[in-house]
Amino acid sequence: LGEKNTLVCHVSGFFPAPVKVHWTKNGEPVAGAVSRATSAFPDKDGSFHQTFQLDFTPAQDDIYSCVVEHPALERPRNTFWSE
Repeated sequence: LGEKNTLVCHVSGFFPAPVKVHWTKNGEPVAGAVSRATSAFPDKDGSFHQTFQLDFTPAQDDIYSCVVEHPALERPRNTFWSE
């Protein structure tokens, strides 16, 4: 807690590219955060994978999520991290 860290969100098995990812902290969009992404890379089966990173400083009781949006999904998919 209180030390800089990086969250990694790896998205795979999607087609077509691209996929949209955004981050939330305690249910709200993360504002002013440093976020990075690789290009979408093709896999042998024709789908793609891509990695997203968020630099953050964890604090007690914070809950972060990686929110993935893609036309093949009926609704955005969330993955949560907490301390």
